[in-house]
Amino acid sequence: IGAAAAVAALVFRGPESAPPSPEPAPGLRVIPEPEKQLLADGSTAEMNHGARLEVDFRDHERRLRLRAGEVHLSVVKDATRPFVVEVDGVLVRAVGTAFNVRRDQQGLEVLVTEGAVDVARAAAAPVRVTRGERARIEPGRDPVVTPESPGVIAQELAWRGVRLEFEGTPLRAVVAEFNL
Repeated sequence: IGAAAAVAALVFRGPESAPPSPEPAPGLRVIPEPEKQLLADGSTAEMNHGARLEVDFRDHERRLRLRAGEVHLSVVKDATRPFVVEVDGVLVRAVGTAFNVRRDQQGLEVLVTEGAVDVARAAAAPVRVTRGERARIEPGRDPVVTPESPGVIAQELAWRGVRLEFEGTPLRAVVAEFNL
């Protein structure tokens, strides 16, 4: 049955049934939507391009390990199983919240878009980060928490949708691309 469904999907979604896409303008790059993963507990993980995430859910804890890149998480509440994101010895613990975690060469950033999270190194006391705040954690330093405006948050999370990038393209060509 599985093979028949796969064949049926190919038949109904084959190249001949889809209208041809117009060629993008020179200097235009279409960046597709990031990968969205529904986790076993109903939480979702949206992974920016290049992100590497390991999922390890157990009876007593839900743990993710961000090995590279950036992920936005919408977490389902479960008081019996904490939700923890681990990044290079830093733990981000959440219960029923939405937040973004980005790992880069200088450290780690956590941006909370809903609810609150606790951020801590394994042996340190946690720091609370709430909606509209960002925590920056650099190697060997305590987390620094700062408020962020809704505009900055929207800009930081713009990677979550399909994007068009224009480089060296005249404005009239950009307008023409949107008028197709």
